[in-house]
Amino acid sequence: MTTYEIKVKTGDRFGAGTDANVEIVLLDGSKKQTKPAYLDNWFRNDFERNQLDVFTIVDETDIPEVTEIKLKRDQTGLFSDWFVDTIEVTNVTNGVSSLFPILRWIRPDVDIHFTIYDTFLPQYDPRPEQRNSEIKEKLMLYEYQVKRPGLPVQIKNLPDDEQFSDSHMWDLLTRKYTIMAGKTVEMIFGQTAWETLEDMKSVFSNIFGNPLDMDVWHTDENFGCQRLNRVNSNLIRLCTSIPDKFGVTESMIAPFLEGFTLSEAIANNRVFITDLEILEGIDCQKGLHVSHI
Repeated sequence: MTTYEIKVKTGDRFGAGTDANVEIVLLDGSKKQTKPAYLDNWFRNDFERNQLDVFTIVDETDIPEVTEIKLKRDQTGLFSDWFVDTIEVTNVTNGVSSLFPILRWIRPDVDIHFTIYDTFLPQYDPRPEQRNSEIKEKLMLYEYQVKRPGLPVQIKNLPDDEQFSDSHMWDLLTRKYTIMAGKTVEMIFGQTAWETLEDMKSVFSNIFGNPLDMDVWHTDENFGCQRLNRVNSNLIRLCTSIPDKFGVTESMIAPFLEGFTLSEAIANNRVFITDLEILEGIDCQKGLHVSHI
């Protein structure tokens, strides 16, 4: 007989907790699997919002490393909906643990399979029927709408899942009032202006702690990483010549060329351009306009 420890983290969302009966099956890549086991701790209210529950099950099937789980819940109780953050399974005999990022609502009366890391390209997903069913749900939940002609579509109604959790909102409010109560408020809201980068650093250090990128933000590698991970990264193009509509002069960008002339920087493939011509003519606040480059 093999003992397994199962840690279930219920999400921090409105209505995330459940009173439903939850069943789990452990599997590996060789088609070995345990018998269905109900997750229930006597005299404990399991699966409450933002709660970590630990269960122990014993099964005759020994799976040295659990690579897949099958999860199912019913609709018992007044509050049967359930949002799960993670499930961690440990084979107590050999100490091998497997982490399954669930991060979704568990549909009732359906067997739902999860693999370690739960990541597949669509063409390699071993359970396309489950993927297609979840996609249909998302299409209904994330309905898009053209709110202003000529602008990109926007989501019609922001789903509850995209809202800040209560704990995150409380964290934001706590930081807000900490700032307002501290001496930093004078620099942020008063007449004192930020004169140097050190002034800004002191604000972060005293209230929030130093940002992770504070000491590397100015490097080419860090800038490139930020630029590639922001919106419209697919519009970045290598600059091989100066466009006629280029809105600045060489003298204006000279401090950023690290000793190169503009021609030298272009010849060394160190200049990239993002052209936002697609935004030509969109509505702006009075007195403002959109610059292409």
